[in-house]
Amino acid sequence: MKKKNIIILAVISLPLIVISLKIIFSKNTSSINTSIPPSSNENINNTLPQATGNGSNNISQQAVTPEDINRQIKSNIESAKNQKSKISEFTVKDSAGKIVLFRTFLQSSGLKIDEPVLQLSDKLEYALFNCSSDPSVSAAGLIFEVNKDQDLKSYVNSVDPLTENVKKWENKMFQDLSPLFFPGESFSQSPNFNETKFEMSNGLNSSTIRFANLKSDSGKTFSVDWSMFYGQIFISNDKECLRKLLNAHQDQLEP
Repeated sequence: MKKKNIIILAVISLPLIVISLKIIFSKNTSSINTSIPPSSNENINNTLPQATGNGSNNISQQAVTPEDINRQIKSNIESAKNQKSKISEFTVKDSAGKIVLFRTFLQSSGLKIDEPVLQLSDKLEYALFNCSSDPSVSAAGLIFEVNKDQDLKSYVNSVDPLTENVKKWENKMFQDLSPLFFPGESFSQSPNFNETKFEMSNGLNSSTIRFANLKSDSGKTFSVDWSMFYGQIFISNDKECLRKLLNAHQDQLEP
């Protein structure tokens, strides 16, 4: 009788286990698109990260000017007005429509990211986003991802080191990202980051958000919030904007 009960229990439990695993690993790590002046292993996809599909002919080595980047920001903000999410998200491209490498974009825009962070990041999988319908109102952010040019095990094993390196970069984050987040501002003080858990609107996904407020040298107070989710780092100068982006990237459950 005990043996029969065990068999019945196994038959009932197996489909539940399979369904649970399917939900956990259903997130697609496909590439994303974004404009200027992510223990974390729990949210990683169980499939090998997909290549961007951008051949060398679609990759630009050219620098872009801050003016070029600002034009793309404004253009994407305008396009986002017709979208339900009202969020513009895009990868920076040169005048020929080719994707600008992440490092090239950073150099062109004046943004800085610590080298240990860049070494673990993908050279193409980055994006800018903006939650404001008004270009003069800054509610912006940056997304970049664990390097996809490696096998699945290495990809997953890179998530925690990337997260830790971003934490080490926090002391300089306000100043390094000021050209995008806080144009014209400078920061001589060091921020004190705290963290909170964010439950996403689908009731399934959650993410740890680290956040800090810091007074600039001009006396104004600004904020930075960031999170690692599904192998991607999301950083924003607007708390609500970051949460909107995380909800936009959450697992979409079938009705």
